[in-house]
Amino acid sequence: MSTANQNQRGKRKGKRKGKKSKSQLKQEKASGKKVSQVLSTPEIPAFVVAQQNGDFKTFSKDVHIPNFTMARPGGGSELLLETDVQLTHGRKYGLIGPNGHGKTTLLTQLASYQIPEFPKHLRVLHVKQEMPGDEHSVLDAVLRADEERNMLKTEEANLIALQNSSHEHGSEETHSDRLHEIYERLNQIDAASAPARAAIVLSGLHFSEAMQGMPTNDLSGGWRMRVSLACALFVEPDVLLLDEPTNHLDFPAVEWLTEYLQGYSKTLVIVSHDRTFLNDVCTDIIHIEDQKLKYYKGDYDTFEKVRLEKRKQQKTAFDKQQATIEHNEDFIRRFRANKKLASLAQSRVRLLAGMDRLDDVKDDFKFRFRFPEPGPLKKDVLLSVDDMAFGYYGDDRKTFLFENVNLKLKVGTVVGILGENGAGKSTLINLVLRKLEPVRGKMVLNNSANIGFFAQHATENLDMDASPVEFLKAQFPEAKHQEIYHKLGQFNLTRTCATQTIKLLSGGEKSRVSFAVLTWHHPHLLVMDEPTNHLDLDTIDGLITAIQHYEGGAVLLISHDQHFLSSVCNEFWAIGSNKVVKAFATLSDAKKFSYHKKRSIIVGPRTEQSLEQKLSESLSKIELNGISDEKSNGIIEKKSKKSKKKKAMFAFESEEDVLHLVERAIEQHKTPSQMLRILQSSNPDPDTILIAKALSNRLFTEYFSNSSSEDEIQRWAPLLHHMIPDSHKNNQVIVLFTAQSIWHTSLSNQTNSCTEEALLSIFMRLFELKVISPAAFRQWKDDTSNKARGKSEALKQVSKWLETNC
Repeated sequence: MSTANQNQRGKRKGKRKGKKSKSQLKQEKASGKKVSQVLSTPEIPAFVVAQQNGDFKTFSKDVHIPNFTMARPGGGSELLLETDVQLTHGRKYGLIGPNGHGKTTLLTQLASYQIPEFPKHLRVLHVKQEMPGDEHSVLDAVLRADEERNMLKTEEANLIALQNSSHEHGSEETHSDRLHEIYERLNQIDAASAPARAAIVLSGLHFSEAMQGMPTNDLSGGWRMRVSLACALFVEPDVLLLDEPTNHLDFPAVEWLTEYLQGYSKTLVIVSHDRTFLNDVCTDIIHIEDQKLKYYKGDYDTFEKVRLEKRKQQKTAFDKQQATIEHNEDFIRRFRANKKLASLAQSRVRLLAGMDRLDDVKDDFKFRFRFPEPGPLKKDVLLSVDDMAFGYYGDDRKTFLFENVNLKLKVGTVVGILGENGAGKSTLINLVLRKLEPVRGKMVLNNSANIGFFAQHATENLDMDASPVEFLKAQFPEAKHQEIYHKLGQFNLTRTCATQTIKLLSGGEKSRVSFAVLTWHHPHLLVMDEPTNHLDLDTIDGLITAIQHYEGGAVLLISHDQHFLSSVCNEFWAIGSNKVVKAFATLSDAKKFSYHKKRSIIVGPRTEQSLEQKLSESLSKIELNGISDEKSNGIIEKKSKKSKKKKAMFAFESEEDVLHLVERAIEQHKTPSQMLRILQSSNPDPDTILIAKALSNRLFTEYFSNSSSEDEIQRWAPLLHHMIPDSHKNNQVIVLFTAQSIWHTSLSNQTNSCTEEALLSIFMRLFELKVISPAAFRQWKDDTSNKARGKSEALKQVSKWLETNC
């Protein structure tokens, strides 16, 4: 018999052997109904599918999406049009732009993998502006953020249930292979220690053990935001998207978050209105302008300077081109009919036809409005507080939030209220608004004064199903439609926005509707609780200007935005830990009084676990292996001693420690201004050249790889002044040799931004900014011992300039 026939016969036998009886099929059908109730296949996250396929091993962690177009969620014109989305792994981006121009929409599309070209192997987590609460505990909410762990645990439970159900009906069906894969993956992602790691993260964000067990819907907006942040810190995604993360956080929490993000090693994109926060965290800025994403290296302050300089250059180039065009057009008009000059006129026609026309600089929209001036008052004292005490549990001193408070608020005063979360800031405002009454003492408000109040969650009072026009008409029935459109227009709400339902507006646009309501009448006292939340930077500038020009009244406000507070306030009321409320003239003094020293960060990446995590894991292993408590205590003691030694090594007292700090800052892509803040207290040794080499190498590498290279040296100047002063002449010479070497290499490699004249531009800029002294330039010129490449070529470029200036 042939092999083929044997195979066919075997197949038929196999079919007959595998055929099931009617009773078996009936039994399995009954079993399947029960199993289907137990088994539910979870939606597998895109990054998990990619990782299971092995994509994460082969693909980069950078994101590059060319020619990206993004439509407006509610319909209408595109928010982004044929622009590039470019995120480099390890960089920290600040995403800025006017309200309603697509910042939150872009984050949402990235987080939900709606963009087909977005790398599916990357794990993305989006911390939104507002986190809705539910019945899940705080700890559960954090654990649920790890989608892969949840999916694996759910699948494990379903397979075990399916297996048990099969056994009950006499089937020997098992899922041991898949269960083995699940257990292996759970072990790889360290799922067993997840509750302990989540608790450590929450502890770092000041959640007590009792709070970790509370349902999230019992928390305030500030604490819910902390839960969202805890989810992000716990999961440690490849791409972390933060939408207004400082909203609702007090100063210590903002400082804590800043310190954590400065050390974050993966890709970070932040939408924030807080300039100080952006300056402290970001290495790059992405600006949404003219439906494009425009990229700038450096923090927010650097972005503003670079963009202003670019606009000046663009304006100069445009004006120059327009003058050329006008001159040539005039020549063509005059001599086109002249036989002798007709050919010249025709050549100029061709010149104009082939000319790439430059765009004029568009004026930035400046959002400006004014608070209406209130009527005159007989007395300039709006609020008087005398020996006031308050507590929610009656006249029991032990439960007082504050006592013996004596304050006065006069016309022309702008007061910022400071205090830790839960200290009583909102309670103090509610006392001013007469929603609460003092337990002791007096709080007297001028009876003739009108009060306008902007609540922390002011947008929650809006009718989301109505348009802004409809909402204002309902609030002020006597108002005419034209008057309403005019009022909304003052807050840059176009007719399109004014007629859209409020739920389709951005957070900032909703806040502007609330400001329109606030300013409709003429209040003598403006009370504002976190007014900058959800506003873009330009709108905050407009609010600052409005408060600065507000006459005839006073302002009482709560805010975590340091730039905003320092720009508008002339007095600060600080709530201390000892139930005292004191008035201060400066923000720094008020902060010292109100806030305890921030808690140190004890959260780290899974690969760099903190001591507490390692001890927790050791305990787990000890329990699993049956080691006695006595032995386990010995192991913990030894690890604690080792950690103390490790801490002692990083005191940054020696030059070697400073160099270590510099190298770490460079690895983390910190901006020069961020490095300066870190190194401000250091005293570099003039005899150590390694720091000069490290900093100058980073500077000139960026110079020749950056399209805005002319601004690079100015960014670095303050840091170089501090680390390599004039007294460190030898180190300044090292900077020049590094510039020479990298210039020569870039020229040889034909780097786009490198020209023969580039070295002269660098030397001139270093001289103008007084980064390098004339003596150092002379020493560089005469030094023949240094073997850095390109010296002879460099001298050809800069010798004449050196003779003239040095």
